[in-house]
Amino acid sequence: MDPITLEVLRGQLDAAAEEMQVTLLKSSYSTIISESLDATSALFDRSGNTVAQAVSIPIHLGVLAELGHRFAKAYPPESAKSGDLYMVNDPYSGGTHLPDIAVAAPVFFEDDLVGYVVTMTHHQDIGGSVPGSTAIHVHDHHSEGLRLPMIKLADGGTLDQDLVRLMMANSRTPRNVRGDLNAQIASCKTGAARMREIFERWGSDIVEDGMRELLDYAERLTRGEIAKIPNGEYKFEDFMDDDGSGPDAKPIPFRIKLTVSGSDLTFDFTGTGAQVKTAINNVPYSAISSVFYAVRTLTGDAAPNNDGCYRPVKVILPKGSIVNPE
Repeated sequence: MDPITLEVLRGQLDAAAEEMQVTLLKSSYSTIISESLDATSALFDRSGNTVAQAVSIPIHLGVLAELGHRFAKAYPPESAKSGDLYMVNDPYSGGTHLPDIAVAAPVFFEDDLVGYVVTMTHHQDIGGSVPGSTAIHVHDHHSEGLRLPMIKLADGGTLDQDLVRLMMANSRTPRNVRGDLNAQIASCKTGAARMREIFERWGSDIVEDGMRELLDYAERLTRGEIAKIPNGEYKFEDFMDDDGSGPDAKPIPFRIKLTVSGSDLTFDFTGTGAQVKTAINNVPYSAISSVFYAVRTLTGDAAPNNDGCYRPVKVILPKGSIVNPE
């Protein structure tokens, strides 16, 4: 594709993601979203690859990469319908922690599924043992709040009001839960409409070719920056004071070995401390987003904000560790 067309298409995809984000931030009820900006929005192709993402806080870079593929696998073309909405917050189903609820919508053009739009919002309270649903001292995942596997929030445009009432009943701030959820729905509708308009303007062949080329372009830019780093192994170690479990708690080591080989990076967390009893364990998708954030700083705004940036990256997270708990 000629570079001018590709750059115009990139701008339109980025603008759609940014408009989703503005809709989300301006419409939400909770200050953790409207002021702390703890939310993100993204566009995906039909395979679940991130093709554009708006980011208000850097740790959300790449945090939807796993979810995009899971939404695409759970709701493929043969089962997705226009007007559907899907939802998940389960950390062991692609989520991060329970307050972060992701809402997704499929996007259709000429009756074909062409992609998905996704928002993730940190809800103020979704139940559990303490207000705010962030309890350090609990030893049971179910004590942290309402756990939602990947489920359907709306079917063909009809919202599941019983599910919404269930969520509200499990929150200490039900009005905010409903308001923030409505903001996510509005954001998804906005994103789906804008993505559909892009397909209407350019046609499926150009947009799908362009999205593939933008993924490849982001990869090339990222590899170009990685190649500037001398080959070799780089090691770092740090400690968290303890897991907060009491006076006998011991420091928790975090060890990482970065291997640079040409334009490939491997981040190996072997030697990092074992998972702990308290609620500070970090599921892989959240730990990986921290790595992706660091990698994204190599290219900054030059590279499109898509999954191509992460193709050169491999992350090793030992099972049973604090960055990959069982």
